Amino acid sequence: MVLVEITGGLPRYDIEGPVAWDFVEATPVALSAVRTARVMVCGTLAQRMPVSRGSIRQLLAEGRAAGALVLADLNLRAPYFDEEIVLWTLRYCDVLKLNDEELLTVAGLIGARGETVELFAGLLREFGISRAVLTCGAGGAWCHEGGRTWHVPAVPTEVSDTVGAGDAFTAVLATALAAGKSLRDAAPWCSEVAAFVASQAGATPHLPEAMVSRLRAALPVT
Repeated sequence: MVLVEITGGLPRYDIEGPVAWDFVEATPVALSAVRTARVMVCGTLAQRMPVSRGSIRQLLAEGRAAGALVLADLNLRAPYFDEEIVLWTLRYCDVLKLNDEELLTVAGLIGARGETVELFAGLLREFGISRAVLTCGAGGAWCHEGGRTWHVPAVPTEVSDTVGAGDAFTAVLATALAAGKSLRDAAPWCSEVAAFVASQAGATPHLPEAMVSRLRAALPVT
């Protein structure tokens, strides 16, 4: 259960624990499943407890050895992360997704200063990350792939609350990567779905069938 308080349009999270996902085990079934994965998504929050942290890292290693991409969505939620968790996640991922507030937090950890795009570029150089997305809310997103960085405008929307919009962005990105798509192909779809979620109350609104149909056609995962 996550309790969310909206103040001035910004969410504050109270993530209750300990709970079941704090004690995830790398079972034989889970290890077998990740060997067939195309994309594995990880973040920092589920690593807050030692049991799940160890299991997640074991599962990521197993899946990556079998050819899966590791997509890291930092998902920083104070006080449920520390420097070791953040830096390990940055060093281990193949594709990174973070938002502008998280970028500032990471910059503080590594002692970096500069404007947003400059910090983003420096972070990718520091950790050798070749594919990444930086989301900036109404400011759109910055993508980096193939040695190039470019801006993706935000999809105009009337915001109800932003809870779940980042997760929606990540979900579409993971689907696109599993379908073999580039970030340039994926980003507009990610932004469209995230904008819809931000326009609705609650974290998991039902996506319109027409949107789902277009997504399935554009990002086919076979």
